[in-house]
Amino acid sequence: MQPKPSLLILNLYMVYPPNSGAKVVIYNRIVELSKYFRVTFCCLHENADDAAAAEHLREIADVVVAQGACRKRTLFRHVWDYLRNPCATGFADKLAAWFASADVHRLLRAEPFDIVELHSSCWYHRSVQTGSAVRVLVLHNDEREYYTERARVAWKRDGLRAGVRATLDATLVSWQERRAVRASDALVSLFPPTERWSRLGGTKPMLHNWGGIDCAYYRTVSSRRATVPAPRRGATLVFIAALFVEAAIDAAARFADEAFPVVEQAFPGSRFLLVGDHRGNPTIQRLVTQHKTIEATGLVPDVRPYLETADVVVVPIMHGSGIRYKLMEAMAAGKAIVSTEKGAEGLGLHHGDAILLATSVREMGPLVVELLRNAAKRRELEQRARTVAWERFDRVPGHEQLAAWYLALLGRGRRRS
Repeated sequence: MQPKPSLLILNLYMVYPPNSGAKVVIYNRIVELSKYFRVTFCCLHENADDAAAAEHLREIADVVVAQGACRKRTLFRHVWDYLRNPCATGFADKLAAWFASADVHRLLRAEPFDIVELHSSCWYHRSVQTGSAVRVLVLHNDEREYYTERARVAWKRDGLRAGVRATLDATLVSWQERRAVRASDALVSLFPPTERWSRLGGTKPMLHNWGGIDCAYYRTVSSRRATVPAPRRGATLVFIAALFVEAAIDAAARFADEAFPVVEQAFPGSRFLLVGDHRGNPTIQRLVTQHKTIEATGLVPDVRPYLETADVVVVPIMHGSGIRYKLMEAMAAGKAIVSTEKGAEGLGLHHGDAILLATSVREMGPLVVELLRNAAKRRELEQRARTVAWERFDRVPGHEQLAAWYLALLGRGRRRS
């Protein structure tokens, strides 16, 4: 039997099982691509939970948790490192620790991998000098757009020092994206490629493929809730996101200020649950302190119980890019969803089909109230959401396409070599 080709996946952070929702896109890739490739996953060790997550992943892939230390650097060293490998300041120390790790050097020297998959443009060219036949840059979102918006918010909300640093990040990221694209052999875009990305990619092979989610994992929620209970005096609204990301923080604050009061007026005693790792973000903490009906869970061991309790799942995203995996998961769980159009961007969803869409966060309030008052419409949306998720968002068909594309690229790369 022909041995499987080898695939190295590089990511700065550990990939946890999908019970917490963290990095679920990479977790799903490891699970599905391991059917076609001998997968090795490498990340930087950060906390005690990483070891437990690594043991879980080792059931399906080889896992290397790099033991690197973030060292204090002089100003000259900072400038020198940025010139060699430009990246956002939040990644700089972690990336330096990754490359300083002896585990990484042993890994890259151990064997010439057939494919190296890079999950951030901050890797630039150093990590792709491994002799691999195909170097693939995976675009999770438009990083320049994200950091530009982050800089705008920092100037407005956090003052001069934060604004200057965020603007520097936006400049560095724009630089690193162009250099990373040039250093790669092929691009995989999880979000629909824009004209800018088509221009940056040039003639390089590019595939738009979001991979998909594990619909079966969320079936346990929908199967336990066969009927929709009549609206009670208070409703539970749930927003699941990485609540340390600027777009998600802004979304939570906007919904709390602009839409949730409308729901509370119609259904006194309602609560708004913010589910996801917020890392002590001051804006999230302020929301919880000022509003007794808003709760923030932090990183949770399993998102399904929170989906189970939700009368309506809300997605009040107004900026940023990328694929809304949490929205897909809520659909697979058979939940009624109210989102902004930006929050559902790229999924091909239409208002009233399997989801309700609003042009602004303020418009979401009346739509949520409408669903809470109309149990029949809510039940219809839940059933349709589950059907659409299984038809379009399940991870198996998406990764079958990705694996076939990789194998074709690998064949082309070997012929070129």
